[in-house]
Amino acid sequence: MTTKTNTHPLRRSRAVGTVDGSRQLPTGRARGEPSVASVVPSRLLALALLACASVAAIAGPEAPSIAHAQAALVPVLVQSRAGQCLAVTPLRNVPGASPSMGWRVIVEPCSGRSTQRWGQVVGDYQDFVFEPGLCVGQVQGSEQLELADCHTMRPVLTNTSQSPDAADTTFRVGDLCMTAPTAAAPGTSPYVKLAPCDGRPEQHWRVSTAR
Repeated sequence: MTTKTNTHPLRRSRAVGTVDGSRQLPTGRARGEPSVASVVPSRLLALALLACASVAAIAGPEAPSIAHAQAALVPVLVQSRAGQCLAVTPLRNVPGASPSMGWRVIVEPCSGRSTQRWGQVVGDYQDFVFEPGLCVGQVQGSEQLELADCHTMRPVLTNTSQSPDAADTTFRVGDLCMTAPTAAAPGTSPYVKLAPCDGRPEQHWRVSTAR
């Protein structure tokens, strides 16, 4: 007498005989094959680990978190050779407005107000910022500088000394140097600009920790 086997489109089930000749219900898997209950959790774990590794690879070392920037931010003042302080100003005078993207970078007499306070990020990421998330970049189609999103603006202004205390340093955006206006005469534009780095006095700055 022959024993018939049940055939499934995706899996072959086999009847298993017992010692007394009776028959058990098909198990749906061959001897030694792991059960679904044991395979699924391990596969899910492997997929989860792979997903975590992929996210880490995408983020990479070029994506510092805002929390990191806040932890490593040293408040500083930046002065030109002429003794003027680096500051930001809005394009339009809006009373009570807070610095935001698009504000221009200028020099003005030092007064200690909040628009003259900058931040030097020290540690793994050497960045010069106005505040976490707000860096300095070049105005499109212009030599002027403006506040911009640190995560989308590239390149951004960097302090070549990478120090919150430097008696003589330069600031660069790519291959250009931040340059203060020449000796302040009445009516002189206060906006700093980018110019080829040639060592002129207006390209030298003093950075000191804000008290």
